[in-house]
Amino acid sequence: MKIEAFEACRLFHSLKLHFTRDSFDFFKSNGRIKISEKTFLAKKDRFAYYRLAKKYHREDLIDLIVSNILEKDSIWSMTLLEPEAEDVLNGYRKRIQSISYNFKEDIQKLVQWSEENKTTLDDILNPKDSYPPLLSMYMRREIQIETLIILNSILNFFPAWQRKIKDEIIWPKIHIKFQKYSPFVLSKIDIANMKKILKQEISS
Repeated sequence: MKIEAFEACRLFHSLKLHFTRDSFDFFKSNGRIKISEKTFLAKKDRFAYYRLAKKYHREDLIDLIVSNILEKDSIWSMTLLEPEAEDVLNGYRKRIQSISYNFKEDIQKLVQWSEENKTTLDDILNPKDSYPPLLSMYMRREIQIETLIILNSILNFFPAWQRKIKDEIIWPKIHIKFQKYSPFVLSKIDIANMKKILKQEISS
């Protein structure tokens, strides 16, 4: 669905709020925030939104913004017009298109880690003195963020991590990213199929 520049502006700012503010939910607000057209027309970067609206349909623009927010700590409207932003979007789309395959591959990595370290899969999730091994693997980019979110939707370990991880600098930023990105991931998968893959891989 094609959109106007004003709507592109609202999408951009509502998604930024979604990923940075606990109290704001993009899905509940349907991407709407309190901004008037008069305010929009006074913005110095308004022409970036005209270009984005001309180039992208609504769902594509959402994917562009979300993928770049996941990749970088801070983005601006002009950031999304750079060639690198399109590269990030293409990488994101490839991950989503291959999400079942990537999930299976990542579970195999976890099983291999467990075997090499002569431990149980439960230990991968357990934060003892520092980060859980699963979180460390994600931070080293060995495990996809989507895999971690899918696993949590099945096993629900984020609440335990939130209670037990003592780091108050890096972990809170990662935690809100997991929370806020989860509905985007879970809307794109068949959770029953993911449970089946998990069961097959840990049983093989």
